[in-house]
Amino acid sequence: MLPAGSYETDSSRVTDAVGNTMTGPAIFNFIWTGGTAGADTFRIAVNAAGTTTQVYQNNDVTPAFTANYASLGEIFIDGGEGDDTFIVDTSNGNPYALSGIVLGGATEPIR
Repeated sequence: MLPAGSYETDSSRVTDAVGNTMTGPAIFNFIWTGGTAGADTFRIAVNAAGTTTQVYQNNDVTPAFTANYASLGEIFIDGGEGDDTFIVDTSNGNPYALSGIVLGGATEPIR
């Protein structure tokens, strides 16, 4: 399993559905994190400057993961077991990534 973190993937050998090589590298930024067996609290927010997306996990003071707001492709949060809470904080703007947020529970992801 992929460790929790803020990632950037880069591939220069990407092809489309019919095999044509795409121009230039394909870069995809994403945040992935998983919960514990207990109750977890996740909060997704944008910093006051509007430049960074922040994901807080069981700590409302220091973000566990951050990524560039403008280039963040997707956020994946798998709460795991327990009674989890997911908060989308819009006080500094819309924190959704370009392709959205994927939330998962005990067995199935929710979109």
